[in-house]
Amino acid sequence: MEDRKKAILEEAVRRYIDTAEPVGSKLLAEHSSLNVSSATIRNELNELERDGYLVQPHTSSGRVPTDQGYRFYVDQLPVTDRRTSGLTTAQQQLVLARLQSVGGHIQDVLFQVTEILNSLIDYTTIVLTPDIYQETLKFAQLILVDMDRILVVLLNSAGVNSEFLVHFEGKIDQEDLNKISRLISEKLEGKPVTSITEATLEELARDLPRLTELLSALAKGIRALREQHAQSSRLVTKGMGKLLKLPEFRNIELTQRVVATLEENKVLAELLAQHLNTHSCQVMIGHETQMDALQDCSLVVASVSTDESQGVIGVLGPRRMAYSQIVPMVEQISAMVGDYLSKNTFQKEGLL
Repeated sequence: MEDRKKAILEEAVRRYIDTAEPVGSKLLAEHSSLNVSSATIRNELNELERDGYLVQPHTSSGRVPTDQGYRFYVDQLPVTDRRTSGLTTAQQQLVLARLQSVGGHIQDVLFQVTEILNSLIDYTTIVLTPDIYQETLKFAQLILVDMDRILVVLLNSAGVNSEFLVHFEGKIDQEDLNKISRLISEKLEGKPVTSITEATLEELARDLPRLTELLSALAKGIRALREQHAQSSRLVTKGMGKLLKLPEFRNIELTQRVVATLEENKVLAELLAQHLNTHSCQVMIGHETQMDALQDCSLVVASVSTDESQGVIGVLGPRRMAYSQIVPMVEQISAMVGDYLSKNTFQKEGLL
């Protein structure tokens, strides 16, 4: 694309993002630094419309960007300083202080990120937290609470405890439970907690035939944990009401579609999960989301990871999103969170 046409397209997209009003040649000639005539700009706008970058909603109005136009604009954003230019010094200090207030668990940190971003932007914040029940087992601890109740504590690689009580009427002491704890830890370390099935524990029972009934009761508890996990959500959203204040969302049908998508979050979680292993900020514009309900929206996402856990930070807004602000902000916050997590390993809590 020629430099002049490129400059006119960038200015048209920028103007529309700022005003939500169709952009005409006269406005661009009078209120920009393009230094070309209105007639020249009009011709260039016609060509940009022909090439699919702009569209004219009404014959008497100016142009608005298409998904292709927004994509061109986003791809032109400078990338050299994104990881350091998204936040002011005061905002960086705020982010760090808020992260330090919750410790080093990635789950808690990502919950805090929703609060942080919500305080900084006028769009909806979306965070995909780690699937804590699919994290691998680090060790197990069985604790005799009283004569017929045993507390089972499973610590996974994300540093999250899963705890439940098992009722067992047979004869058992803490020494027996320590043997089972060691056996489970040795044999099942590195396996997802929810992959531990009755069959898995039956294999272990061959080494401890006297405790087969207890291992069976333990398997039932893990199955209940697995069922609980199937009903839980990994997606956290904040600031949905902010979208409703934007001009685009005066369209009731659009609003209903987007709100329904956020409330029925399984599909959205699957979309964000596709970006768990990306190493840079990703922008999905309109049809690029591959979700009919989000054809008029954009998503900016970045992954956050430790050696053993992953999550995704995202911002949902209209296609007319302030990309020059949001992209570097998401990129810098994800970098800060990654650096913070790498320096703050989780602590094993509540275990004997």
